[in-house]
Amino acid sequence: MFAIAMILPALLYALSMSAHGWNWRYLDRPAHLIYGIPLFLVVRRIGVRPLIPLVGLAIGVIASFPLSAYQRFALGQDRAMGILSGGDFGNLAGSLAVGLALSAYCLRGAQLAKSQRLLLGTLLAASMFGFLISIWSGNRTAWVAYFVILAVCLPMLLRSLRRTTLLYALVASSMIVLFLLLPDLRHRMAIGVDEVTAYLTAPAGAKAASTSLGIRMQSIALGLDICSTHPWTGIGILEFKRLAARLAAAGAIAPEIPNFFGMLHNQFLDACVLLGIGGVLMQVAFWLLILIPEVRLVQRADSLEARALSLTLLCISLGYFVSATGGSMFGSSKGTLFLAMAWASLTATGWQRRASPTELSVNLLKAPPTLNRAPPSTSVAGATDKPPRP
Repeated sequence: MFAIAMILPALLYALSMSAHGWNWRYLDRPAHLIYGIPLFLVVRRIGVRPLIPLVGLAIGVIASFPLSAYQRFALGQDRAMGILSGGDFGNLAGSLAVGLALSAYCLRGAQLAKSQRLLLGTLLAASMFGFLISIWSGNRTAWVAYFVILAVCLPMLLRSLRRTTLLYALVASSMIVLFLLLPDLRHRMAIGVDEVTAYLTAPAGAKAASTSLGIRMQSIALGLDICSTHPWTGIGILEFKRLAARLAAAGAIAPEIPNFFGMLHNQFLDACVLLGIGGVLMQVAFWLLILIPEVRLVQRADSLEARALSLTLLCISLGYFVSATGGSMFGSSKGTLFLAMAWASLTATGWQRRASPTELSVNLLKAPPTLNRAPPSTSVAGATDKPPRP
């Protein structure tokens, strides 16, 4: 199923182009996901301990933190990694912030020696740095993704309804406090409110103002109009570019819209424009093939590390789903390639079966700790231990 999921986005673009005209340049980014298939097969073949990709992701986030801080404060940039790259960068950093925090929560139940607590400290530090990076990126979609990720993952992590409710309340309270304390977050949210208000109150001829949310609202309106006019076949990406260019030249939409790769800042509207209802169904199938196996990984995890890994993988996917719904599905080549590699390596690692000792070790070559620990043996000398009945 993984291979089918990785092929579906490129297949959607290929089918659309076969019906509406070819341009190989637009097939490049969706095809990046196909690179994940050979990596998936290699990782599944050689076997990788779940802790290894988790530590690698944590180190990557920690290494990105000084660069983000330098751009934000030393260079005085409004958004870390710039306006165009900040979307994928901030979204992935935010998703990893939640995933690594949940990973640390899972691994806290292992039997830890003092020297081994450095591992949890690394995960927690990476989580904190990822959160700050997402704030400095100015990516409002990443902030929305926090609530979606926690709404899905917390009930899977905590079986007690009371504990889940209390944790939801704690998370909501923390978000409110952060909103009141962090100037970057407050500034971006205030800008968003002003942009929406200006778009809704401006005269019809002035609605092409090139603001971030103004462009999104114009894109959604344009996409709904195209999909209602061509619901069964769509119009394809080339005809969309020509239509958007004519509307931009006439001042009906923002001039930036024809130049966006993601077209309409919504993955399902993009799919409908490409291939009509059939394209939307292919997009839905893509996400079902991604998310359902990941949920099963969380539910079937047989070790603390496996559960930590599967939760992080699910966080990445949910964050990207929100980002692609409120932005571009393939906003940058770097983000798409990272997604392919993360999906491939984490999914292949998650589906492995391995023996599990009862103690967590920082030695990455050892197997992970179990979720269910067997009680110590009480058999007497000379007695024969019998396996428990199934």
